[in-house]
Amino acid sequence: MQRVRVWLNRRPPWALWAAAAVAVALGFGSVAWSAARAANNPPATIGAVDLDRVATEYLQPALGEPLRQETARLQAQFDKEAAALDAELNEKVKGASDAEKQNLRNQYQQQKQALFARYQQQLDQRKQEMINQRLPKVKDAIGRVAARLGLEAVLDKNLVIWGGRDITDQVLLELGIKTSGSTEKPSSSSR
Repeated sequence: MQRVRVWLNRRPPWALWAAAAVAVALGFGSVAWSAARAANNPPATIGAVDLDRVATEYLQPALGEPLRQETARLQAQFDKEAAALDAELNEKVKGASDAEKQNLRNQYQQQKQALFARYQQQLDQRKQEMINQRLPKVKDAIGRVAARLGLEAVLDKNLVIWGGRDITDQVLLELGIKTSGSTEKPSSSSR
């Protein structure tokens, strides 16, 4: 601090005014440059869509019945194979000692658990295939709404901390789902 005072005391007043003028000129120049840049590149218009809500209101109802049918089909297959394992176990435990029976039961229980895991994996895989078949429709609906509204980008609403235009109702409407906040009519390319 002492050196600054000494420097200020040794410099003539016009040098201070000149330094201040240069600083002000640079400040105005950077403001003008920023304004010119903003005029050439207007701020991006960003949309936000609540993908959890789209999944709940569009995907779940659309997948409900086909998924129930697939679950019932796989459950019937599992039940048939599990019953065959139970019958096989009942045959093997006849005449076996208590220790052998317990060992056999443990082995068959592990086999049934592996069988269940295999069928659960098949069901999960089929569910993912069904979802993947409908995701292009969701993406296309988002794209049509974004184009219609002049949006440059659309993000998942959960990723947006501040700002952005919520287009969830318009996307659901585009998919043919009537919402309480919708006032527009869906396009002819819905569903």
